[in-house]
Amino acid sequence: MKMKVITVSALILLASVSCENKNGEQHNHNDHTEHHEHEHEDDSQEHKDEHEDQKTLSLNNGEKWKVNSEMTPHIEKSQEVLENFKGDNYMTLAEDMMEHTNKLIQSCTMDGASHDELHKWLHPHIELIKKLKTEKDQQKVKEIVDELKESFEVYHTYFK
Repeated sequence: MKMKVITVSALILLASVSCENKNGEQHNHNDHTEHHEHEHEDDSQEHKDEHEDQKTLSLNNGEKWKVNSEMTPHIEKSQEVLENFKGDNYMTLAEDMMEHTNKLIQSCTMDGASHDELHKWLHPHIELIKKLKTEKDQQKVKEIVDELKESFEVYHTYFK
């Protein structure tokens, strides 16, 4: 439990420090990370919340949102790690994906509506990675891996 709080706190700090606009002002991530600060009562509620966040994604006047070139390689590498996963070591998969996600957060230079939309996708995606890292049941691991694949499909639906 303490490790989860430390990890979430580190991610919030990284996002707050790394996502600066051109004037050097920090974006307010409190509204996006508030659900990280409170434990969900059960997995079904957490699962529901993740999918509710993804449902609120929208296109940019019918077009995909542009993700800055500094961030794209980290998303692509995380997806590549997932696609190459053969089901042998899910802990390594989760750690590798989180490493690339942390690099993504550190490279954040986006602001405005595109930034906000990306966070609507990113936060539930991070929650899935964290669930994968702690899950012991192999069937649930497979389900989480499938959900992560679906998450990348959602990403590609809304972002370029």
